[in-house]
Amino acid sequence: MTVEEAGRKGGVTTRKTHGREFYQEIGKKGGEERAREIREEGISPETRDKLSKAGRKGGETTRETRGREFYQEIGRKGGTAPRGAAARGEIPKKGEVIVRRSGKDLDITFSSQEEAEEWRNRFASMLEQEKYHFTREKPMAAQAAQAEAAAGE
Repeated sequence: MTVEEAGRKGGVTTRKTHGREFYQEIGKKGGEERAREIREEGISPETRDKLSKAGRKGGETTRETRGREFYQEIGRKGGTAPRGAAARGEIPKKGEVIVRRSGKDLDITFSSQEEAEEWRNRFASMLEQEKYHFTREKPMAAQAAQAEAAAGE
């Protein structure tokens, strides 16, 4: 019996005794652990390239099976969904900035457009040089005005 055959036999036996859900659960745990490692350590250029290729392949398959309209629909939903601090219902007070960090990703919410511009002028280039990725969220007042404008259309 080859190693491959022994592995397959063990897998079949495990599936019979533990069920399909067992594999789904350990796969989810492994994915969560790997995501935590990436957030803490970052990823190598080789891994980034491998993940990029896998994502592109999955995207092409999704486009073939679901069509272009699927991407248009999820784009519309994503464009209107609140993100970051706004999604969590957090609103910074005047002069405050809410910052969430996960590895090299920064989620930043400002209380005003002026503060966002000041931050960009002072800190953005330094963080970009250090390979941080950031999203500047719109101030809460601007988000509310956009929501009202969209509701009136």
